[in-house]
Parts: sequence; C-alpha cells; structure tokens
Amino acid sequence: MPLIAAATSFKLIAEVSMAMRVRSIALVSSFVTAVAGWQLKALAQQALVTKDALAAFFGTFNASVGVLCVATQVLLTAGILRRFGLGPVLFLLPVGLLFGSGGLLVSGTLAAAVLLKGVDKVLRYSIDRPAVELLYLPVPAEVKLPAKSFIDTVAWRAGDALAGLAVMVFATIGGLGPVRLGLVTLPFIGLWLVLASRAHPRYVATLR
Repeated sequence: MPLIAAATSFKLIAEVSMAMRVRSIALVSSFVTAVAGWQLKALAQQALVTKDALAAFFGTFNASVGVLCVATQVLLTAGILRRFGLGPVLFLLPVGLLFGSGGLLVSGTLAAAVLLKGVDKVLRYSIDRPAVELLYLPVPAEVKLPAKSFIDTVAWRAGDALAGLAVMVFATIGGLGPVRLGLVTLPFIGLWLVLASRAHPRYVATLR
C-alpha cells in the first residue's frame, strides 16, 4: 500500500510543473547539505580525537546554530521575504553554501567546515524552508497534500541516500578527503541555483 501511494503521488507531481520544481530542489539541496554534514563530521574526527571532545564540540555546535536559527526565523525571516521577495530568497542558501564550500576547499580547516554547516543549518530551517513552502501555494489543492508528503519523505531521503553513495564512491573508494569532496558538491550547488532561478518565474506564472 505505501508503494502504491508513493507511485500515485509521484504521478501527480509529474503532472504539475511547480511540484516538479519543488521536488528537484528538495532532492538536490538534501544531497548537498548531507555531504556538507559528512565533511564536518570527518574533519572534526581528524581534529578532535577523543569521544568527549567530539561530544562537547557537536553539543556546542548544535546548540549555537539552534539559537541562531530561532533568532533568525523570529527576527528576520518575515522581513527578508517582504523586502526582497521569494525569488532572491531562494538563492540565499545555495549561494551561502557555494561560498562556504569554496572557503573549505581553499583553507581546508575545521573552522571552515563549521561555517559551511552552520550556514546550512541556520539558513535552511529559518529562511530557505519557509521560502520553499511558499512554492506550494499555486499547486492545486488535490495535488498539494500528496505532493508535499512525497517530497518531504521520499525526495529528501533520496537526496540523503545519494549523498551516502557519493561519499562511499568518492571518499571511501576514490580516496577524496573531506575537503576535496567539495569538488563533488559544487556542480550540484550550481544545479540548485539553476533550479531556483526557474522556480520563481513558474511560481509567478502559476499564480497568475
């Protein structure tokens, strides 16, 4: 039964171009952010050998980005969306990750990985996710619920699975370290920017 429901949802999404764009953004963005998370973990394990040091590091990191995420969402998100509109806001996270990945490739430090994943977590949950949710507005009501359910479960998890496969192929088998793995994510960030540039015009056209 779940497979039948998933297949039905996929068919509905395929028939609505706006839902297809949201699905594509979800798939690519989950891939990029999952690889960035692995990069941070791998560099932290290299720099912080003991389990206690790692636990303290990730506890501090998660608490800090959680506070920043809530503060950004409460104080800035609505104002940013009103002032700049949905189109530019869709570019914030991929552009932030583009610079973050570039900084990590240049410096190769744990601090750069912290900045990369920090930008991801803060912007993804405070600004990017609400912006992507707005893309569902012009989707027909009979499609919106199954499409959103499919994207939130299957598409996001598929991106995570592809990230795991990429890490296995390029890092474990191919020998790329956590820093150079950014070379794999950069083309996907470029694809993400292309998808974002096409999503907003379709959103406006569908509303009209």
